[in-house]
Amino acid sequence: MRSHFIAAMVILGLLMLPTLVYGGSFSYGLKGGISINDEDFGDIYMARIDKADAVGWALSLQLERPLSSRYSLRADVGFLEKGFNSDSRSIQGSKPVRIDYLSFDLLSKALVLPGVYLLAGPRLDLKIDMHDKSNLLVPAVKDNLKRSVIGATLGLGTDIPWTAVGFVFLEFHYNFDLTPVYKRTLTPEYSFRYPRSINNQAAAFTIGIRR
Repeated sequence: MRSHFIAAMVILGLLMLPTLVYGGSFSYGLKGGISINDEDFGDIYMARIDKADAVGWALSLQLERPLSSRYSLRADVGFLEKGFNSDSRSIQGSKPVRIDYLSFDLLSKALVLPGVYLLAGPRLDLKIDMHDKSNLLVPAVKDNLKRSVIGATLGLGTDIPWTAVGFVFLEFHYNFDLTPVYKRTLTPEYSFRYPRSINNQAAAFTIGIRR
């Protein structure tokens, strides 16, 4: 079921792309903010790690094409941090584990009230780097993090007119992964050392400007 949904999202994105880039007028913008991440390890591997939600950066550029007075298509490309904080008793203080991604969103935008809009669409994250200051993830996990992760984005935003730039906007995004950040391929007897899978979901709060 999940694989069918993923395939449908990818196909939808490919169908939307020509509509976005061909003809018409465009607006463009940039935004930045924070992403509050929650990573699910899915098994008892996390019993030895007191996991806390992690705050990372969310930065992006965007290109938007209006389709009508209420609907538009938008492409976002930017930097996204995922991960968690380790509060393990064996380590003094909270130590961050971060995975950096180049993130691509292809979003449908619908105006629901004056100045208030909804966003929804597929997302593709490409791994750039990984930082583990806690040293709790074994090399076999670090070396096998997925290079690409397919996800989806749901969002809510508001536009505030500003003569100097066009619009200032505030957005909330719920980003959830449809494929795991990591998936174990070893036999079950190694489960005490390796998590079965790592999945990420995040709430992002951003502010931006658009012309």
